Amino acid sequence: MKPEKQKIKDYAKDLFLQVDENGNKKYSLRDICEKILQKFHKSIDPKTILNWSNKENWINIYEKTKQAGIEQSKEDFHKKENQLIDAKANDIAEIYKGRKQLSELARKHLSARLTGQKIKINGQDVNISMRDNELLKLLQDSENTILNLNDKSIGENKNTNFNIVISKKEDIDSMQKLLDRE
Repeated sequence: MKPEKQKIKDYAKDLFLQVDENGNKKYSLRDICEKILQKFHKSIDPKTILNWSNKENWINIYEKTKQAGIEQSKEDFHKKENQLIDAKANDIAEIYKGRKQLSELARKHLSARLTGQKIKINGQDVNISMRDNELLKLLQDSENTILNLNDKSIGENKNTNFNIVISKKEDIDSMQKLLDRE
């Protein structure tokens, strides 16, 4: 078992090295002396604590610990930043994929209408009752969004949010079947 003086010294060192939430020293030399008095019922002069800290280089230990904490904070920040970037990239990929599917769907329907053919999914005819100009707008909007994503300027273009209203239940089902197939 350690002699009482060494226990007091170790306790003082522990208090000396503690930091608050802002990275500053948590306890002054006087605070440390008061804590020692409370715990060990021994009165220690703040100069004694200062001498111990100088002799055993507690300041250097404190600075190294503080620097390690700063480095860890930087690492944590960069990790969180990369997670946010990855999440944003996934969101953009989903938008890209959805717009690509809508573009292909509109292109297939326009092509089928121009050639008089029918679109089949799983052997069933699919007929979307959108007007040609609505399909052209869907195609154009989807292609513009894809181009904006490719240019990495999605946030800069004010026309990247497009709303397409499909009101008939069978049209919604047909569109969903086409999207599911892709």
